[in-house]
Amino acid sequence: MGLTSVLRDALDKRVEWTISLVDDRLGRRRETLHDRLDDLERFGRGALQAQGWMDGDGRLGEPVAQLRDTNAAYLNWAAGPEGYAAQAGLWFNPPVPVNLVPGGVEVLMVNERVIEQPWVFAQVGADRPLRILDVGGSESTVAVSLATLGHAVTVVDPRGYPVAHPDLTVAACRLEDYDGPAAFDVAVCLSAVEHFGLDHYGQEASAARADHAALRTLRGLVRADGGRLLLTVPYGPAFAVAGFERIYDRPALDELLDGWTVAERRVAQWRDRLAWELLAPDAEPTGRAVALVAATA
Repeated sequence: MGLTSVLRDALDKRVEWTISLVDDRLGRRRETLHDRLDDLERFGRGALQAQGWMDGDGRLGEPVAQLRDTNAAYLNWAAGPEGYAAQAGLWFNPPVPVNLVPGGVEVLMVNERVIEQPWVFAQVGADRPLRILDVGGSESTVAVSLATLGHAVTVVDPRGYPVAHPDLTVAACRLEDYDGPAAFDVAVCLSAVEHFGLDHYGQEASAARADHAALRTLRGLVRADGGRLLLTVPYGPAFAVAGFERIYDRPALDELLDGWTVAERRVAQWRDRLAWELLAPDAEPTGRAVALVAATA
């Protein structure tokens, strides 16, 4: 059996698992979690055997110290934002991605998710269940984490959301097309609006400021009496459009937040490849950074 066939079968199994999630919700569960983990292990071993990296007895034929450049490049692609999981809609942007190199594995970088995600959880809290809107969260585990903490979460993303939970609702549409229940306690926009209208993530390019329109739309979706916005965006010393995203400076961020009352504004700056630091309140960055904003409607 070739590698392509093995991987295709593995992806087909993921479709079966999606159907099984529906069965779970309807009380028709026929297999256990251990069955699913066993399936995943079996498919993984099959892929390794097809590549010649594992023999039939389960012994690895190529330990990490013998990892070759071509294999490392292939595996980096396969596990990355354009690889097999991504093609199946099952890639989640990790805070600490790793990079395989000849003879070893290294931390590729520490990205802004490492501070964005815990900041959102701290702002939301767990004192009481809230109704939360997650905008553009398809590649993030934040929505399912918040649902697991007991909040009622709605994800709005044209790509949908690949993980199911009893307290998680998915609206597979653009934000401007959402017509479901409103009056959310909190709207979360974690590294999302900077892409709106820039011909990325399946969106068509637009001359209009789709990021501004999104923030106006959200004011109508959160509670008028104290509904909150938790926003994170790329931030820097000067406003710029860098390919598929906008990088905001203080005036551009103020313009984006027009109509909102800012309760907290913090900046975390990229110190080096492996570290971010939270700057003092109201401090401005000297280089690449992310703005963390809590505001009310």
